[in-house]
Amino acid sequence: MLFESRGLNLNGWIPFRVYWAPRGEGDPRQTPMADWCRFDDIRFTEPFFERTMQRAMRHPFRVLFRHQTTLDVLEQRAATNPGIRPSGFIFHMSRCGSTLVSGMLATSAANVVISEAWPVDSVVTADLGHPEVSDDQRMRWLRGIISALGQPRGGAEHRCFVKFDCWHALDMPLIRRAFPDVPWVFIYRDPVEVLVSQLKAPAAWTIPGLMPVRAKDSPHVGGLPVLPDEYAAHTLNSICESALLALDATGLLLNYTELPGAVFTRLADHFNCTFSDEEAAAMRETARFDAKNPGFWFAPDAADKQRQATIRARDLSDRWLSDVYRRLKAYSAFYKNGCQEKKLP
Repeated sequence: MLFESRGLNLNGWIPFRVYWAPRGEGDPRQTPMADWCRFDDIRFTEPFFERTMQRAMRHPFRVLFRHQTTLDVLEQRAATNPGIRPSGFIFHMSRCGSTLVSGMLATSAANVVISEAWPVDSVVTADLGHPEVSDDQRMRWLRGIISALGQPRGGAEHRCFVKFDCWHALDMPLIRRAFPDVPWVFIYRDPVEVLVSQLKAPAAWTIPGLMPVRAKDSPHVGGLPVLPDEYAAHTLNSICESALLALDATGLLLNYTELPGAVFTRLADHFNCTFSDEEAAAMRETARFDAKNPGFWFAPDAADKQRQATIRARDLSDRWLSDVYRRLKAYSAFYKNGCQEKKLP
């Protein structure tokens, strides 16, 4: 096998990219590959994986010297160097405080926090571009990627958290099968506020056809293609419905309005974490700043978003999201009150 035949020592390296390479001249098939970067003791402290990679790539060595291996190496390495077992998964509705949560957790040197990592997305959604990829392959690759990214590097790490992209909630059945015992949280927010944010600065997944998303069939109006704003609302509905459908004893629903305080209470309890006084103080300090732009103070924006909401945004929210938001709040309140039966009364 490639890892053994080359005798690679991947200690201190991480797979930062998954890509598909041609097998050879005359062979139309492609092989999934991992691109490995020397990471040494760099911690994932930026709001997103890509920003940490940008910081790492400022060093010429990491640009010029890399390893390329097949994805089988991920499985081999996971067996010999399993890394830190995931302490919790973070799913979210988008623009709802999930980056705040992952950023607070990343403050502690005891935590490895993987936030919306490219290689995680590449394996979770691999079948969308390559239909020959099976669910079993995706699960094995996902376990291998998370194991490789969750390696301790500074010496103090003993917890690992993975924040998925919002559309990965649509793949929760597969992710839960790959990690059935890992507790998870789904963070959500008033859909009017989420829509206002997405319509003002649209993410790539909200634009029809720009990137593959495993949502339910897109709606059509009078036989015409769906408009981007309705596509965004429809996809958000699919994301929230998927989270509700997956809800069991391992899941927790967390409303944006509960942040940041719930990180120290409901989330910590659910993820079975006990934070020291020093960790908690550092996390509270982090929460004072804007999660995506830490150079700025955090400023509450819920009231502004409600004022900015157009009639169109409120109509889309009413048609696509009001019911699922009501159910998310109802289930969240039901569990918060200590009910054990996983059904609404």
